[in-house]
Amino acid sequence: MCCRFSRKLLGLVTVLGLTLPSTAQSQVSRQLELRGGSGISTTGKLSFTAQIGLNENEGRNSVELALVGYGTSYSKTTSSDTNIGIRSTTEYTTARTDIIGGTIAANLLLRHGMEVSGPYFVVGAGVGLFMVDWARTNWTDGTVNSSQSRMARGELPPRFWRSGKPPDWSRKPQNEVKGIATGSMFNLGIGQRFGRSLDLRIQAPSLLIVGSGPREVSFVTMLVTTIAIGI
Repeated sequence: MCCRFSRKLLGLVTVLGLTLPSTAQSQVSRQLELRGGSGISTTGKLSFTAQIGLNENEGRNSVELALVGYGTSYSKTTSSDTNIGIRSTTEYTTARTDIIGGTIAANLLLRHGMEVSGPYFVVGAGVGLFMVDWARTNWTDGTVNSSQSRMARGELPPRFWRSGKPPDWSRKPQNEVKGIATGSMFNLGIGQRFGRSLDLRIQAPSLLIVGSGPREVSFVTMLVTTIAIGI
């Protein structure tokens, strides 16, 4: 009977010895990180980001909850040609958006470990508030085959224009709207972890911001490189 009891006790100890390491490996670890970096938007404008986040790791993946600040700019110019008889003009329209704001974000870090060095992948999303400056500017170039140049060559008399002179083709600001708007953030990236205290990440956050007006909609994608220090 004593021998039977000893065999059972030995079996129990063996089972505990096999399960304890796996239990230790599945323990949750947390770390606070400070992150910052810069890059460009899709139109070549300077962008920057700053972040304070809490990473929670369990197994081979981690979850990151963070407050993230962004600053970026976006501009796009379109043109349209008009040919009306003696006059040919090209009208240019530039739409510019300047953005400063912050989001509450959640990122899933795949193949990420606190104590493990190596690459990992980032997928995330968030919502936030942004201070946005929407501006739209129009100007016209009427110098190519225009009545301006024809009058300068003496082909048209000054009285051709009712005012006695050609119209002003200079740049004409149309409208500008400033305000605070809500927005969402979507994030994809790849990172490299160097132990517990240092982390390098390249990511492409995209901001979708919608204002109150029909023209106050912006979708801006950035490519930024950031460095984090674990605390």
